[in-house]
Amino acid sequence: MEEMRLKGLISLKEIQTYEQDEIRQRLQQALGEEERIQAHILDITADLQSNHEYMISEKAPPVDDMFSWNGYRQWELATKKALESAKASLQEAQERSDSVREELVNCQKLLNQTDIVIKKIETEARAKKEEDEQNQLDDLTQIIFTRRHKSV
Repeated sequence: MEEMRLKGLISLKEIQTYEQDEIRQRLQQALGEEERIQAHILDITADLQSNHEYMISEKAPPVDDMFSWNGYRQWELATKKALESAKASLQEAQERSDSVREELVNCQKLLNQTDIVIKKIETEARAKKEEDEQNQLDDLTQIIFTRRHKSV
């Protein structure tokens, strides 16, 4: 009975190990997505900063060039909206990463618990085997001792 239970637990451990590997891969993907979005946010922020610096520099179009200034204002508004959207996406990506990370921690806990039960069963089986071997040795010793005393 214990042997069947042990086989089942070993199979469960293999499944849990496979699941853990899958979750790790999903976590890597989620963290990669976070990094990609963070890089995008940095790019947008740098664009906003450099264009702002250009528009207040001596190279900027003249103040009465309404076409250029209106274009800049529209671009700036659209870019700020894109920045806010990217920040919202980053927040969602971080929440996904946190969720997957928590899933990985739970999977690792279950895998460790399964491993503990397997080791306990294996330890008990070894102890039982050693006890049986010792009992056999004791029986043989008793038989030999009894035969020697009968022959004397």
